[in-house]
Amino acid sequence: MARTRILYLDAQQLQALAAAPRGALAQEGVFAADEAGLARFTEYLRTHRRALFRLVVDVSEEAFLQDRIPALSGADREALIDRRATQALAGSPYRTAESLGRLQGEPRRDEEILIFGIHRATLLEPWLKALADAGVALAGMHSLAQCGPLLLKALSSPPPPRALIILRTPAGLRHVYL
Repeated sequence: MARTRILYLDAQQLQALAAAPRGALAQEGVFAADEAGLARFTEYLRTHRRALFRLVVDVSEEAFLQDRIPALSGADREALIDRRATQALAGSPYRTAESLGRLQGEPRRDEEILIFGIHRATLLEPWLKALADAGVALAGMHSLAQCGPLLLKALSSPPPPRALIILRTPAGLRHVYL
């Protein structure tokens, strides 16, 4: 089975991390966001062709929008969510939406959704092109904020209904309110 590696991307660099004993992460490389860094990253990918990669993005150019949509299903629901996401993050292909559930106690039972994505696709494109050119598997791309619920679940059982997580990252302090 292929070993999973985490790629952590901020505006200045990309770090490659692999699982180490006792659930820790070991740094396998740091690649600057320039031509030399991309060349070194391409070499790194050549030596790890069989690995499965997950990209965690920690940039300030991300957006989160909570919205309410009518109770729909199937293709109509998907089309409405796509239209709202396109409006919120015009020009970015890196966007998605997540259901926050149906509103109870209201006659229409609207659904709340969270739309999130990255405004400046140019930050990601050189790294994603290198992954595609190397033919390696990218299992997913995640915002650091999206990892908050998983972190909270790992730290507290059961997780509290609300929490503020403050992380010190290479990009600076990161606040995630859940």
